[in-house]
Amino acid sequence: MSSKWNDNDYHPYADEYYPLSKHYGGPGAAGLMKKTGIKGLIVHITDGNSLLSSLRTTWENRAASAHFAVDKGGTIAQYIPLSQRSWAVDGWKVDNLWYSVENVAVHGETLTDMQIRMNGYLLAWLNGEYGVPLKLAATPDDSGLSYHAMFTKSKPCPGKPVIAQLQDIVDAAVGLSGG
Repeated sequence: MSSKWNDNDYHPYADEYYPLSKHYGGPGAAGLMKKTGIKGLIVHITDGNSLLSSLRTTWENRAASAHFAVDKGGTIAQYIPLSQRSWAVDGWKVDNLWYSVENVAVHGETLTDMQIRMNGYLLAWLNGEYGVPLKLAATPDDSGLSYHAMFTKSKPCPGKPVIAQLQDIVDAAVGLSGG
């Protein structure tokens, strides 16, 4: 764990921590998450089969970030303190209301069962922490579980196979929260 983060900036389900520099959503970055009005979780794919540890360098080279990433085995890594917004969609209006999770996959692949389960854990946590509904978001202004391309049509992320699995993530979250 990074000593630069406050205790409440660590996610309880994260297995690994790879703090980013302050320029891309890391400690001290401009832009706090709005703690009221959190809308939900945006699903992304890395579009590569990267190791969780290597994503830090990739994102810093691209001026991008996400709060979490999940590898194919279900390991969750955290890159940004929970109090900071990411640079996953727009770095501003969307990212300060939504948490983002990257999933290790290439375009056209589906998520593994463990990735679905761990994304479900993240959504269930958002439900318990912020009251995010355990449902699919129908529009960018809605709340629940969403995906990158809903906010920016120029990005195919996470791809149709993953979008087709979003209800599975919601169902996992419902099951994990006892609903």
